[in-house]
Amino acid sequence: MKKLILAGLAALLALSLITCESGSGILDDNTPSVQYSTDGNYVTIRLDGGGNDNDNSRALSRPIAQEGYNFLEVVFRDNTTIARASWEKGKAMSISGVPRGAAGAGVNYGVTGGATLSATVGEAVLFVGRKVGDDLALLAVGKIVAIDGADVTTVNANVLPTTRSVTFGLSAFTGNTVLATPSFAGAGIAASTYTIGDTTRTVTGFSLTTSVPTSDVSLTAAYTLGSSSTNFPITQMLPGVIAYDNTAADPGGFTDGFQLTEPLYLLPNGQEITFNTWKPALVTGSIGAAVVYGDPIPAAIPVDITVPAGAEGLTSFYFSVPVVAITAAASSAATPVLPKIWFVRPGINTVNLDDGTPNSIGSCMLITAAMSPLNALTIGYR
Repeated sequence: MKKLILAGLAALLALSLITCESGSGILDDNTPSVQYSTDGNYVTIRLDGGGNDNDNSRALSRPIAQEGYNFLEVVFRDNTTIARASWEKGKAMSISGVPRGAAGAGVNYGVTGGATLSATVGEAVLFVGRKVGDDLALLAVGKIVAIDGADVTTVNANVLPTTRSVTFGLSAFTGNTVLATPSFAGAGIAASTYTIGDTTRTVTGFSLTTSVPTSDVSLTAAYTLGSSSTNFPITQMLPGVIAYDNTAADPGGFTDGFQLTEPLYLLPNGQEITFNTWKPALVTGSIGAAVVYGDPIPAAIPVDITVPAGAEGLTSFYFSVPVVAITAAASSAATPVLPKIWFVRPGINTVNLDDGTPNSIGSCMLITAAMSPLNALTIGYR
């Protein structure tokens, strides 16, 4: 079973795009500017502004506490116009200038990205994630599944001048480190079960070399992203997830790319297990050339690793790829709205190891050089 990138939280489970819980589409002055289904899988926004948001934060306090996302960004565009808005969950949102086309035709927003744009064909996407300070971790992507409360398909997702609301269905990124089908894999890399100390606790580790290398070893691997919904597969999500220029300054000074970190195994009581054979600079790595600025990110995030001569021990890593929703261009409003920079990662928690269970909150992956899984890893406690 694959774990959600939004690990251990119930908000973005596999969803059906057959029916929506978002309401009838009939709006009045008491309807909030944005509504969330009780299961967290649908988000409805009104396109005409207004709405009573006085009770929004209070009414949503329980769903917000149960779900893992707290920040959203929506983008619509056709061949001439971009409309964009972002907001914290539970707060009012406002979007203006959504391209709606001509009466009777409208603009078809049947895809999240990659459309041949025209006056009648556009693309729209909803980004959903976790905001901590200035850092935005992208957890799920939304596509339009209902307009004014009526279900749509990719061929009739038309927003008209008379349209008042649209509903997005969400699909979360998934991944795993279980041995049968690990998301992280590559030629020469072997997934193995490592025993932690003298206990029955284990963790999946990825062996880069079986013996101490006498010269540098170059390895090419990838972490393959999946989707939590068979009706909204990863191939439909990613056209709206565009790689951002990783040479630009990141919000809050966060670092993108391939990141080494100390392996820390989180116990249920909150205590962390440390590993005595940890080597901070065991390997070097980078995100591969298949991630191209301005293009949709690939489902298989490429990771290039170099194991230097003499390497022996273990470390862990996570990746962090900056992305924007559909385009890096600002909106077409008189006061342009700039895109938010999000990060695609193997999970929210980039401090602790992924223990391979569906509910693991850790996202770091253990990697070893010249270490046999037959030997228990020596440990300490923090």
